[in-house]
Amino acid sequence: MDPFDRNTNLLIIEQVRNLPNESLTEFIYKVICPLNAKNSNFLKALYKDILYVLDGFEKEDEGDIIFDENGELVIEDNDFKISGYQTSLQALCNWLHLEQIKGFEFQSDKVNLMDSFERANKKLAQKENYTPQYKFSLNKIKSDLIKERNENYDFPDNE
Repeated sequence: MDPFDRNTNLLIIEQVRNLPNESLTEFIYKVICPLNAKNSNFLKALYKDILYVLDGFEKEDEGDIIFDENGELVIEDNDFKISGYQTSLQALCNWLHLEQIKGFEFQSDKVNLMDSFERANKKLAQKENYTPQYKFSLNKIKSDLIKERNENYDFPDNE
């Protein structure tokens, strides 16, 4: 894989969306970290592409950490249980999000730090430098992911 070729991002997105969450950590350290070592902008570009694919994927009441009736965190498959349909792509996006935060200077005022990070995320999302073919590929992945979600997830409001 070439960290300077955007098609590598498409390949990674396809591989990760079909990957069990238990294998994601190994994939990150064996595939993604070496690519980032060769291109310091690799993680930012991959993060942007995954954010694009996941935009509109979660419903409003999804993506929250689930607590049981005693207020304890619910653990499932050695991880926090999250509401809604979850994919490894979302877990990778969370990891990439944390990696992006590491690049910010920590200030004593945490509110300003979060505002700065939110502005940077919006700026990143607004810089759409996709070719029509690349955007078509991302949209295809997005629609396939939504189709998969609709086929595999029992929506609570449909019961």
